[in-house]
Amino acid sequence: MIVLLLVLLAACNKKSDIPSLVETYSKKDKNPFGASVFYDGLLHLFVHNSIETAVTKFSTTASLQAYKNALYVNVSKRFYLNTLDVEAFFSFIVNGNTAFVSSETIDTAILKKIAITAAENKNYYEGLIPFMQLTHVQLDSVLAIPTYNNQYQFFYNALDHHFDSVNQQTTTILGYSNDGMPNFIVLNIGQGRLYLHCEPKVFSNYFLLNNNNIQYLQQAFSFMPNHPTAIIWDDYYSKHANKVDENATTGLGVLLKYPAMKWAFFIFIAMVILYIIFDGKRKQRIVPVIPAVENTSVLFTQTIARLYLQEKNNRNIADKMIAYFYEYLRNQLYVQTNDISPAFLTNVSKKAAVPNELTIQLFNTIQHIQKASNVSDEQLLELNGLIEKFYKINT
Repeated sequence: MIVLLLVLLAACNKKSDIPSLVETYSKKDKNPFGASVFYDGLLHLFVHNSIETAVTKFSTTASLQAYKNALYVNVSKRFYLNTLDVEAFFSFIVNGNTAFVSSETIDTAILKKIAITAAENKNYYEGLIPFMQLTHVQLDSVLAIPTYNNQYQFFYNALDHHFDSVNQQTTTILGYSNDGMPNFIVLNIGQGRLYLHCEPKVFSNYFLLNNNNIQYLQQAFSFMPNHPTAIIWDDYYSKHANKVDENATTGLGVLLKYPAMKWAFFIFIAMVILYIIFDGKRKQRIVPVIPAVENTSVLFTQTIARLYLQEKNNRNIADKMIAYFYEYLRNQLYVQTNDISPAFLTNVSKKAAVPNELTIQLFNTIQHIQKASNVSDEQLLELNGLIEKFYKINT
C-alpha cells in the first residue's frame, strides 16, 4: 500500500507531457494553439517588411491614424473594443489601410456598423459538451489559388463558427466553415479594406502544421496588399479579451445609485469617523493596585509568639500578649493601664465600642493569668480568643 502511494505521488509530481491547449494565439507560443507558426509565416510572406507590435488600444495609439496602406493583423479568441476604439479602428481603415481580424467572437459594435451578424457556436450552448472530429474549412473555389487545395482539415472540435447574415452587395465571401457557411469575408470601407474571419484555430500551430494546411495561410493572405507600408501585429486586444460594459458602474456606484443604500453608506462612514475621533483616543493607563503596607510589628509579634509556642513557654507568651494588648489600648484608645478599676473598664468599653461584659471578661482573664504560677494551653487559648474578639469588634 505504501509503495502504491509513493508511485502515485511520484506520478503527480512528474511534469505532464501533454502540451497546453489554451488558445493564446501569441506570436511566441509554440503550444498547439499558439501562433508562432503564423507569425513566422507572415515574415516569409512579406519578406520586405518587418512586423511592428501594437501593445495599446486604437484610441490611444495616435500613430495608427498616420499610416497609409498598412496591414493590421489580429488573431484572438475574442475581439472586443470600446466605443472610442471602434471609431479609431474604422478611421484607420477609411484612411486607406487594411485590417485582418480572426476571432471566434467579434464585437457586435463592429458587426452592427457593417450590418453583419455572427452565429452562436452550437458546441458552446449550455449543457452541450463539444466533441472532437475530423473537421475542415475551405476557401471560395473561384478565388482560391488553382494549384492549391481548396479544403483544409484537422482533428479537433468542429470548425463551425460562421456569419449568419451577409450583405453580398457590400461583402465578398472568401471562405466557408465545416457546415458550408461563410466564415471569411471582406468589405471595402472608405479607401481601405476590412477582412473578418471567425475561426482563429485555423491560424494556430496545430492546424497549420497539419498536412499542407500552411497553404491556407498563404491563400488567405494572398488577398492582402502585396507591398504594405507596415505590418502591425496586435498584441493588446488578444490579451484583453473581456467585454467592458461602458454603462456599468463600480461597486461604490451601485451603492450610491439607490437613495436608501446611499444614506446607509454615508451613516456608516460617519459612525466610523466618530469612532476614530472619540474612541480612538489614547485611553488612560490602568492604575496598578498597590498592596497595603503590612504591619511588620504584628508579623514580628506573631513570629516571636510562634517561637515561644514551640518551646511550650505559655507564661512568657501570655505576658507578651498582655503587654501587646496594653500597648494597643494606650496607642489606639489613649487610656492609661496603670489602674484597672471599674471606671477604667467602663471607659475602655465606650472608647472601643465593645460590650462591657466582654471587656470585664477579658480583664478578669488577664488578672487570673497574671496571678497564676503556670499558664495552661486552655488558658492561653482563651486569652487569645478574647483579645482577638476585642480587636475584631473595635476595628
